[in-house]
Amino acid sequence: LASLLRNLDHLYGALSRGGVGYVLDEWRRASTTLGTVVRAVTIDGEVVGVAEDVAEDGALLVRTPSGTVRRVYAGDVVHLRPLR
Repeated sequence: LASLLRNLDHLYGALSRGGVGYVLDEWRRASTTLGTVVRAVTIDGEVVGVAEDVAEDGALLVRTPSGTVRRVYAGDVVHLRPLR
């Protein structure tokens, strides 16, 4: 718990000093979703494509087979899973 709190304090400090880029870089580095084909089921339908990036507002950016990039927000997702 102490280690988790130290890490959160470090990230919060970076964020409060305007370091959104640092926090996003850490998020991207730790992500096992980026670069994989995903299927996100939302209340508005299904989004299938390659999880390419995380936007500054936290949206997962998914490139669909047609080439468009869809923004997927955690609050909209009913189910998200990698397709293998």
